[in-house]
Amino acid sequence: MSNAEMTREPLTSKLLTGSAVRKLLLAAGLAIVLVPFGSVAMEASSVQCGFGSYGGEGGFFEGSQGCTGYGAAHQRFQWEDYYFDLTFTGLNPNAAFYLNVSDNSMDSEEFAARSAGLGSYECVQLTATGGCIDFYLSGYPSERQWTGYTFEIHWDQFESTQVFDEDTLRVLHNKGLVPGDAFDEDMCLTYDNCVVDLDPGIRSGDLDFQSFTPAIATVPEPGTLMLLGTGLSGLLFGKRRRRQKSGANPTA
Repeated sequence: MSNAEMTREPLTSKLLTGSAVRKLLLAAGLAIVLVPFGSVAMEASSVQCGFGSYGGEGGFFEGSQGCTGYGAAHQRFQWEDYYFDLTFTGLNPNAAFYLNVSDNSMDSEEFAARSAGLGSYECVQLTATGGCIDFYLSGYPSERQWTGYTFEIHWDQFESTQVFDEDTLRVLHNKGLVPGDAFDEDMCLTYDNCVVDLDPGIRSGDLDFQSFTPAIATVPEPGTLMLLGTGLSGLLFGKRRRRQKSGANPTA
């Protein structure tokens, strides 16, 4: 299913209007109240960027709070070890809104609980200290001001024991459409639109927001698969033998 065919209601940002004075007031009081959907992990820092008339190269939030302005529809939320790059498609020409992206840290236990319903994954370590990051988007809910979006998550290379390739690097998405913070989908499987950069980084996209976590799809080692196959074969053979013996016994 293409993104254009999706009809889900997204988490969006409230359309803002006003003069340059209103912009200055917003800039002076950067403590804009953002309405989150779902739970937000602790130990997170936030980057806020403007879009539409509040964005653009040399725009309102360029260089502040880690926001890099590239255009009305394109902003990069930058941290020390990684960044979240967001581009809207079909952006309303009258749009003027802000988005906040938080880099919520997770440990392996929390990630395992949130991803348990999707299969076998491990979260990508995005920091040299082994931190796993859930990029959480928040803002003002209102009508959608775009037809779709793409994002890229990139991180610095550092010594790590994690191994992944184009087939195993994924993005898990918490859409926020159901209660709780469990991941709803593997975007690379749902939309088949992931592009992996072994630099490293990954790109995907959709219509609705909540949070995104780079992850590695894990599979059992070949030796484990062989043992599993041998065990299943033994069980089936034993069951067949028992049926044959039972059929050969004379009845009273």
